[in-house]
Amino acid sequence: MSKVYALSGARAAYLCAGPHQLESCRAIKPLWVVGLPTQVAAVRALQDPGYYAAGYAETAAAREQLAIDLRALGWDVLPGIANFLLCHLPPDGPAAATIVRRCRPHGVFLRRAATMSASLGAHTIRLAVKDPATHARLVALVGRALAAHS
Repeated sequence: MSKVYALSGARAAYLCAGPHQLESCRAIKPLWVVGLPTQVAAVRALQDPGYYAAGYAETAAAREQLAIDLRALGWDVLPGIANFLLCHLPPDGPAAATIVRRCRPHGVFLRRAATMSASLGAHTIRLAVKDPATHARLVALVGRALAAHS
């Protein structure tokens, strides 16, 4: 519920499953519960399907434009429907760690995907889908970080 419902700081989520699936989840469920203010916010958010539809469409459009812009830089952007993109950088260019390090001082935070799984390799980045202005800034900074390699 983080991106589309704007509840990322609340750490609200929900699970839809059958009773037989829920039973196995009980064993791994955190000991703490979601606090009352978060529960109220989540329930209220779920009561407005139009807000969800608009947020989902906005995120989808922003994700697609960001993917187009990153592909123009030579990145291989994997297709997806999440509020983030997984991208493979050109193997002959700088590694993800270098791009992440060059962008961080400018307030742009990217994630080396190898920290999520070693199988993703040193040239894979995960980045969040944000708003168009943030994307323009991100793409410009990434372009400069790539150019510094040349």
